[in-house]
Amino acid sequence: MASRYENGGADTIVIDAGRAGEFLAAARIEMNGWRAVLATADAVDLIAMRDGRIVRVQVKSTRQPARPGIYRFSTHRGGDRRALQKTDCDVVALVALDAGRVIFRPVADVQATTTSVAQDDVTAEAEAASFEKTFQNQPDSQGAADADLQAEGQEVR
Repeated sequence: MASRYENGGADTIVIDAGRAGEFLAAARIEMNGWRAVLATADAVDLIAMRDGRIVRVQVKSTRQPARPGIYRFSTHRGGDRRALQKTDCDVVALVALDAGRVIFRPVADVQATTTSVAQDDVTAEAEAASFEKTFQNQPDSQGAADADLQAEGQEVR
């Protein structure tokens, strides 16, 4: 969604917060040694790849805190407005555009249609820790799909 920002009262800049968030999240993924590719498939905004692993990332952005000290992110899936699930993506990237920070969470940890994060928890240190925790423990999407099939008793080819 595009929004307008006043710059010194004279200039109006139109910013697409979702797109800006996707690029910021992609940059953070790349800066941590992964490859990030923009995607446009359902609930997947980015594909992160490293050493044969593939991780599907949904990006949720906000321009500024919703109220003093609290960022609020709409963490639901498009039109049906249901909470994101493992079938949608592997990781949710919560982007605070005004702070220039991204907090990463496994989708299993994002169970509501709205996710709140304290402004004090959106720091460089928190960003780094969330990335390491989330991506270090993330099986690749194909491996997870194979494990699901095996658990159901189906043969994996």
